[in-house]
Amino acid sequence: MPPVAAIVTGFVLVAVPAIILMTIWAGVTMWRLVFPDDELPFDRSAVLARAQERGDAVPVGFTDILAQQRRQRTAPVMPQRLRVGPTARGSDAPLADDLWRRRN
Repeated sequence: MPPVAAIVTGFVLVAVPAIILMTIWAGVTMWRLVFPDDELPFDRSAVLARAQERGDAVPVGFTDILAQQRRQRTAPVMPQRLRVGPTARGSDAPLADDLWRRRN
């Protein structure tokens, strides 16, 4: 006959903590289903739009940044050439004339 004390001790050390942990897990899961903390994000775009309207920070992807930059028109930093007629000195380079006036 096997030793009964060893079987009972093994059951207490293995099965009882497992049953307690599974009971806690089931209770927490039921609580989260009945009383969810946040909205469930089934439609991510709608959740992000509502968060953005509230003023909350929303994650922005690299592709979103690129798309926004493509939509915005930007002026060139340094125009290639100014389209003006000849200046007082008679040259077609107004930047050079401006520099000449500033230096002299």
